[in-house]
Amino acid sequence: MVNENVKMETMLDDLLIYFPIFYQKVRTSKDFKEKQTSAAYYQIMGLLMDLGSLPISVIGDYLYISRPNMTSHIDKLVLDGMVERKGDEKDRRITLISITPEGRDFMKKARVKVEENMLNNLSSLSDAEMEELFTAVKTIKKLLFKIKDVKNE
Repeated sequence: MVNENVKMETMLDDLLIYFPIFYQKVRTSKDFKEKQTSAAYYQIMGLLMDLGSLPISVIGDYLYISRPNMTSHIDKLVLDGMVERKGDEKDRRITLISITPEGRDFMKKARVKVEENMLNNLSSLSDAEMEELFTAVKTIKKLLFKIKDVKNE
């Protein structure tokens, strides 16, 4: 059992340490200097592109961002013209967040830059290493979707 605990601790350390490093290696901050952005900036807009208009609380739940932090992120995105707030037609108490055409355009351009950066950064890997990375990422994605969403209270 001790061996399993050590294995689990090592895996968690690796996930917490190396996934942010991976993100930094493909991020486009230099390419979009006029819009200095955080990871949440991209994640919020990506989620809205995939799922459509959502309430702030739902976006926060998906991304594990607290309500106060979500409000400041959304305020910045609105100020930059990337998203807009709209009232829900069914329930006036709910404010939906929608990506704007400018936000969609920004995300499409950012995606191209991310792909360029990623290809450049991964060019030092051999074909076998690229295949290994592809398989590993595919496996991680599959397993992440199997993990139950348990709220820590």
